[in-house]
Amino acid sequence: MKTESLIVSAVHAAFEYKLKTATSIVGGHHFLHYLAGSPSSLDTLRTKLGDNASHDLLDWIISHRTITALTSREVAEVLCPPRIGQAEWDALLDQARSLPEYELEENLDVDVVENFILDGYSLKGICEVEPGDVVLDLGAFNGNSAIVLGRRAGQSGKVYAFEPNPSTQDVWRRNITKIGLANAELVPMGVSSKADRLRFTQAGAGSRIDPNGNVQVDITTVDTFVSERELKRVDFLKFDIEGFEVDALAGCTDTIRRFRPKIAISVYHLHHDLQRITQAINDIAPWYKMYLRHNANYDGEIVMYCVQK
Repeated sequence: MKTESLIVSAVHAAFEYKLKTATSIVGGHHFLHYLAGSPSSLDTLRTKLGDNASHDLLDWIISHRTITALTSREVAEVLCPPRIGQAEWDALLDQARSLPEYELEENLDVDVVENFILDGYSLKGICEVEPGDVVLDLGAFNGNSAIVLGRRAGQSGKVYAFEPNPSTQDVWRRNITKIGLANAELVPMGVSSKADRLRFTQAGAGSRIDPNGNVQVDITTVDTFVSERELKRVDFLKFDIEGFEVDALAGCTDTIRRFRPKIAISVYHLHHDLQRITQAINDIAPWYKMYLRHNANYDGEIVMYCVQK
């Protein structure tokens, strides 16, 4: 036992040291350190996953991040290659650059691929926006997701797009106008567990709520918005808010329990997202079945889809 305890202590000490210089919170070090401290933390997610593809992806995430932490990202991609290989990704990029939507302001290659080719916030036949749906697009950035979701919702549907970044809001409006989408409305606020005014870092697609941010933005809750607008239904929630997803979920408890919307939520921004987002949703609505999909050729753009069992 003495030897075992010394080894465990040494491993934790090494990771504590590496965490001080680790450049990516999803690159492996933080994830493995968190998982080592709570090895059963993914058990709830495993019991909730609805298909083999989701189980396979979860195994890939664990293996890829563990190998990255112990060796390097380059080694991980050899021993545990991503689901989308480089040749396939290059072909997707070529396809993206030929789309008319590629010319929209502030586009990133990965965003065009994820939204307009892979339809990354939809899981076909399982969790997707349907004609007439009321959609809350939480983290709207330049309008790409609102365009895709709005097209699916159709003229009888509605998209409320939440974007707190002042420098992006006009970009969103211009892109929506350029594309001719009539059923989307910008809500110039962020979402969290309570109404507030918080500091915010402006960094393009990576803009986020941040105590050291360079501007202040208005924050509301989904439940407050739904009540103030007197919405009679909410059919789909999309979250992509740079690591603030758990806080936002705490502010839409009533909406989820009342309307039981389909959910598409990013689970890759923080090293504990898979565990904490799963637990947050399960605490609010234990009836959801969950699915995982990966929309990139690196350790990111991982989306969890939640639907009623």
